[in-house]
Amino acid sequence: MGKMKIKCVIDQYNKPGNCTAKLGHGTMYILNSNNQVTHKIPFQTGGWGNGPAEPGEYAIDYYDTPDQIAKLPNKEAYSLTYDDYTYGFYFHLQPKFVTERSGLGIHIDGSVPGTLGCIGLQIDDIDIAKEIYKLLAGAMAMYGSVDVYVEQIINARMV
Repeated sequence: MGKMKIKCVIDQYNKPGNCTAKLGHGTMYILNSNNQVTHKIPFQTGGWGNGPAEPGEYAIDYYDTPDQIAKLPNKEAYSLTYDDYTYGFYFHLQPKFVTERSGLGIHIDGSVPGTLGCIGLQIDDIDIAKEIYKLLAGAMAMYGSVDVYVEQIINARMV
């Protein structure tokens, strides 16, 4: 039996006026050990820095907990805030291919839309954010890593 994995599919791009780089949009699919989709979460990637995450295979090799994120001076970039409550997480993506890029991860797309190439989850419900965190943290505890595949639909639409 396999383990949980994640597939991030970028299906369109644009370059909003406030962004400095191309912004990718897509859906993150969480698949269980039977390759069945258990969760679908919209995401954005890029818009800043070197643009969207590169297609390829990655592994989550460590993560920052909500308590660790809450202590960061820029916690709003990785978090969802509801009233005075801020909740965030960061799952580091280690590329399994040669690239100049580093520091990419999966996190909530916070206060400024877009990312420096991370998978910025479009979540607006803290309960859903907590569910996703517990699911990924549980898989990390069980397996030590989670495989992540970033794909681009051929000829993704530029809008």
